[in-house]
Amino acid sequence: SDDVAVQHFRYKIGHAEREHMMVLFLDNQHCLLASEILFSGTTNQSAVYPREIVKRALTLNACAIIIGHNHPSGSLEVSQADRIITEKIQSVCELVGIKLVDHIIVSPLGYRSFSAEGYL
Repeated sequence: SDDVAVQHFRYKIGHAEREHMMVLFLDNQHCLLASEILFSGTTNQSAVYPREIVKRALTLNACAIIIGHNHPSGSLEVSQADRIITEKIQSVCELVGIKLVDHIIVSPLGYRSFSAEGYL
């Protein structure tokens, strides 16, 4: 469930000093197959490649993913870049039958869920 995902992201990357993009790879029952940090960056950005996410998902035979990244600044603002990369990841995943369940942003102050806010 989302709550479990939120807690996982907050625990793993919520207090990190650099930005990380973590992906939870799920089976068709939404059980966790793997949890991996695929991209790491600077204090305020990281380069994310949708192709790498899909490649890993296909290798793991995942049917769904939840992506999460942290804002080391503490800000929970959803940036234009956050929206764009989410749309790109969603459309690339859709092509190969992988569902993007949620994109969660975490910081020491809390979290934002794209799916809860209607972005997904």
